[in-house]
Amino acid sequence: VDLAAPGIDIFSACAASSGYCKGHGTSDATALVSASAALVWAAHPEWTANQVARVLLNTAGKADDGAQRNDAIGYGIVRPRVALTEPGDPGPADVYPIQEQPVGQSAPSGSAAPSASAPTPVVSQSPAAQPAPTPPLSASAAPAAEQKDEGSALVLVASVAGGLVLVAAVLVVLLRRRRA
Repeated sequence: VDLAAPGIDIFSACAASSGYCKGHGTSDATALVSASAALVWAAHPEWTANQVARVLLNTAGKADDGAQRNDAIGYGIVRPRVALTEPGDPGPADVYPIQEQPVGQSAPSGSAAPSASAPTPVVSQSPAAQPAPTPPLSASAAPAAEQKDEGSALVLVASVAGGLVLVAAVLVVLLRRRRA
């Protein structure tokens, strides 16, 4: 779990006489996180998927126990309004916002001890801490870099599209059951 969203007592369309049902589950929460990412990306179309994810992680509502991450809500509960109105620094376009935690690093108090592969979010770095700039890309390397950025966008778009197809399939099944 990297981000969490409400997934209990969520109203959605169904075959009930009112047309609405109250449900729960990860599908509802996933849709809210995906929609939040889509809203941030629509407001900042020049950002990469890494930057959108970083802003969502950095603006998420944190756990009450002060832990940086926990297994219940990951790095926090997505807050799209905050991500849109106070996004902060989206950070570098080509750096994935969750990096491996160094082996042997102690866990924050009140949280489970991290494994060697427990991720931690990358918070924007000061200019002195950033890696040295890379030399300009040669003509042959430029298409590969463009494909990498397009690949990140394609994964996000495919994920959202897959979620929409799943929702449509569920609605079709519910409507067929109602008619039967």
